[in-house]
Amino acid sequence: MTKNFPISAVSFAAAALLFAGPALAQIAGALVIDQTGNVGINTATPQTVLQIQGGGAGALAGSNNGIFLDEDSGGHPRIELRANSTALGPYIDFTTDLSKDYQGRIMLQNGVMTFYGAPLANPAMPTGKWKDWEYAMVSTDGSFTIAQAAHSSLRYKKDVKPLVDNYRALLSLQIKSFTYKDSGDQAYGFIAEEVHDAGLTNLVNYDKGGRPDSILHRGLPFYLLEAMKLLNQDIETLQKEGKALRDTVAKQQQMIDGLVKAASH
Repeated sequence: MTKNFPISAVSFAAAALLFAGPALAQIAGALVIDQTGNVGINTATPQTVLQIQGGGAGALAGSNNGIFLDEDSGGHPRIELRANSTALGPYIDFTTDLSKDYQGRIMLQNGVMTFYGAPLANPAMPTGKWKDWEYAMVSTDGSFTIAQAAHSSLRYKKDVKPLVDNYRALLSLQIKSFTYKDSGDQAYGFIAEEVHDAGLTNLVNYDKGGRPDSILHRGLPFYLLEAMKLLNQDIETLQKEGKALRDTVAKQQQMIDGLVKAASH
């Protein structure tokens, strides 16, 4: 049998550990759990499940590992994750599928912010037409790159077979210049709808409505390589046909020269 008792305060030396009771009004610098279960730090009236007020700790350089939630010296709310490791730094995981470890991860590795699109150890993809694991890296200078996170070795693969597609269609695409509506930034590249219309659906990512949304840019070099192979085959065929034509012309010229020589006698 259990029974709940309202607790007003519990003090330990100079620091106080306070639990909000019915009569608690305002106690600064305390840890408070009110009657609804909300937790407050430096506030006696937490408005959410966890509310941290004030602090003003400034920079946390030299602090121990851990998660820090407070306000900086300028009064700005902050969340800081600290880990004494460069190879595997602090990270935040996201998932809507509780059977997976994560479907998205933000991690600091070797001074580079890395955004994983899916767990590398789990081959099940999130909903959507994504072709393979990818992650984005934001380096300390602000540059942004996409890199492939999948293994390339045959040891990790099965059902391996040549990909058959209309690689020549890549040559029909035209690079377009454009301005992004949201940011106003100018850029250039292919248009996802045009890549789709060319039949190159393996190079297109689609939204949940099945509309072309983005281009799988890391697939472009492979398609370009196959297109170049086909063009090289065309060149070799033309070279063979040209040689055959030259041989025919040379033989005909020999015949003409023979006839001319015979006629001159």
